[in-house]
Amino acid sequence: MVRERTKSKLDKISFLKEQEHKKKYLVPSDDFEEFLIDCKIYLNSQSYGIKIQNRWREINKYKKVKSSEDRGDYKDGSTYAEFKVSYFSDGKWSLLQLRPYQPVDRYDILLVELGNTNMNYTIYKIPKDKMKYLIDRYGETAHGTKQSNLDNKNIEYRITIKKNMLHEIEPYIFKHSVESHDFFEMKFKKGNRWKNSKGQLRYKTWRKNVFELNKRKVGLSKYYVCLKCNKKRKTTRVLHAHHIYSWNKFPKKRYDRDNGVVLCIKCHNAFHRKYKFEALDNPNLLYEYIKK
Repeated sequence: MVRERTKSKLDKISFLKEQEHKKKYLVPSDDFEEFLIDCKIYLNSQSYGIKIQNRWREINKYKKVKSSEDRGDYKDGSTYAEFKVSYFSDGKWSLLQLRPYQPVDRYDILLVELGNTNMNYTIYKIPKDKMKYLIDRYGETAHGTKQSNLDNKNIEYRITIKKNMLHEIEPYIFKHSVESHDFFEMKFKKGNRWKNSKGQLRYKTWRKNVFELNKRKVGLSKYYVCLKCNKKRKTTRVLHAHHIYSWNKFPKKRYDRDNGVVLCIKCHNAFHRKYKFEALDNPNLLYEYIKK
């Protein structure tokens, strides 16, 4: 019995030494998904945050911003962006050190979740005004003096994101490893888009019908076509079904097949960035956007 305990203890020590070695000499994988797995296994949150940020910046060839500028982590053209990453844990993602007073234009948010056979991830490019809205609605003060909190200066906030909140940022998806709607594990709590499984089924049916109508009328029964950029695709993986008359403002039209158009993720995100909350009240803005 003592020998078994000693062996188990030695195995644990050996394992810890191996982990420490890999932390120190971790060789990044060329595969981004595997790289995210390695970061989670071998590094702590203080270490993997900067490594993932640098990897994402290098992949996209963004220009690094000096810390002395205090304008985020990198530049995408003329756009200053702040990068945040969070792994799904205990039923949530946590975004820390959010500074709404910081002069940045966009927040690039990477949400990562362990799947059955892979590491799923989605990157969102969220405009500053939308992030401020999220902070006002869901944020908690993390740091700051009493006076700075009153003045809204030099405060750091944190946001806890649960899966029933993802609809808030879905329009800003830039890239994902799974189809965006499969990323949502809807739990039908109060405030969700779907109050029950029947509602979820009706939404999925509506979405499928919008895609099939698009394929039949626009894609000659062969392709799904984005109505903005006119790119043809054989699957719906990088496409969204968008409500012409918004879900919230026009409940009677929610499941009307004719109240939907197909947009690719890039064009869908661009539409919401351009018109923001105006689009909820004015469906004509969609037609204006498509024709341009």
